[in-house]
Amino acid sequence: MLVHRNLKLLFIFTVVLAMAMPLISSCWLPDSQAETPGYRLFTGRTEGLRISFEYPEMWRRKDIEKHDAFEDLRLLSDNSAYVDISSDVNAAKGGEFENAHALLEDWLDSFSSEQEFEILSRGKALLGNVEGEEAVYSYFFVNYPNPDWHPGAPPLGPDKYVIKRFLAVDYKGRIYSFLFGVDADEYESVKESFEHLLATFKFLD
Repeated sequence: MLVHRNLKLLFIFTVVLAMAMPLISSCWLPDSQAETPGYRLFTGRTEGLRISFEYPEMWRRKDIEKHDAFEDLRLLSDNSAYVDISSDVNAAKGGEFENAHALLEDWLDSFSSEQEFEILSRGKALLGNVEGEEAVYSYFFVNYPNPDWHPGAPPLGPDKYVIKRFLAVDYKGRIYSFLFGVDADEYESVKESFEHLLATFKFLD
């Protein structure tokens, strides 16, 4: 009876594990220590973010957000720096934008009305071995409260200049974008980390 019961439990466990495997395989694996000292290696396993790159081990990685075909992951530093990495299908597959160029144009246009908006540089850039476009821009960020959230609330933080870099590429029917953001006075101190992330970036298929 005991052997029969154990076999029954083993069978149930095997069935449950088999049902869970698709979910497990689509999740993100824990980030491992990178070969480069002071960095961790991110390896993506989902269809929209099958990528890898190294990022500073002191930075934190938030859970991946997924909405239909759109996927996004965010890295946060201990200062003001952050990185958003997104992927979505292009218009031919039902997405919003025809290609990476159209996404970059729309992105810059959405920030063009910000105070003292200025494009600092713009040109071609590589993401992995794929050529795309990058724009570096700055503006004066006014951190005002949202009256719908809390009428009369004080500002959430000091107004400040920020620098952002937006890079977009087309790859296998999807548009991949990188947004680097940081307070202007901290840009030089984190620039090396941004460049290292890009230099170690790879598409995995």
